[in-house]
Amino acid sequence: MSAGVEIESRPDRLVARYRDRVLYEYVFSPELPRQLAPRPYFHPVSTLAGVQLTDHQPEDHRWHLGIAYSWPVVQGLNFWGGPTFVRGEGYVTLENHGQIRHLGWNGPYQELEWLDPDGERIATERRVSGRPEVDAEQGAWGMVLETEIENVTRAPLRFGSPTTEGRELAGYAGLAWRGPKALGQAAVRFDDGRAAADPMGHRSRWLGYTAGGITVTLVEDPSNPGAPNRWFVRGDEYPLVSSSPVFDRALLLRPGEALSLRHRVVFADGVWDANRVPLDELHRQHFEPSLAPAVAEGDLHRAPAHLAHGHANGGQRGPRWSRSGVGP
Repeated sequence: MSAGVEIESRPDRLVARYRDRVLYEYVFSPELPRQLAPRPYFHPVSTLAGVQLTDHQPEDHRWHLGIAYSWPVVQGLNFWGGPTFVRGEGYVTLENHGQIRHLGWNGPYQELEWLDPDGERIATERRVSGRPEVDAEQGAWGMVLETEIENVTRAPLRFGSPTTEGRELAGYAGLAWRGPKALGQAAVRFDDGRAAADPMGHRSRWLGYTAGGITVTLVEDPSNPGAPNRWFVRGDEYPLVSSSPVFDRALLLRPGEALSLRHRVVFADGVWDANRVPLDELHRQHFEPSLAPAVAEGDLHRAPAHLAHGHANGGQRGPRWSRSGVGP
């Protein structure tokens, strides 16, 4: 249900509100130094009761940006920010940071380009951020996030993680959520319904993260490459969760191929578990195809109409990605 949700369009961001509560700010044109790998992000993100769920440029990792699609290994480039893990050397500060730059809006779609450190385009990206759906009775809201990344170079692009480069259990990549330190020491549940004593690297269709009286749930679409994938989870010093399609296997994107990903995220006040809320149902809901292979004509400088007016997205998304190669 999206009644009562309003989307405000600003030059560099979209602000979603439910009644008088800001649910999120989606900063699509951030001004960030290159070493942080500038890219769009959601921050702040809050529950209906006003609990802030994201951290942004924390002192321990300045390149952590709330909720963002972030990629530490892309053909030797870093679209995650910070140091790069190099096999045999560990983390090294390199001048290899890319940028994911907003170009404009085309109907419901956000158009972006991926630039290397020299400003050369290596990929284009099309995103859809679903209008927030609020369930005030359950004290929760959620949205669907979709992206399609196309290789526009003449050579393959290898997507990986520090684990594919030799660091054990460091498979972070893709959709990543960084929470504030107050939400550390969490109970983490997966699709077997039990709290995991050691959640790092667990393979599951969804993840439920409960701490500080809130629950964050991330659900992976079954059409994502490798799904169900392994999850990168930190909850000791601070919350960092990543739904990684390249946790321990690299993905090779050939010229003209596209990687498509879709997730649903749900933010709730209170402690959710498999007994209170049917989390498996979240896995089946709200994944109607919407990212079309062709973009309709529209105004690239206006906010997406489906957010401003609540229209449903039409079209059929085709699985244009392929795991055409596996790295070390």
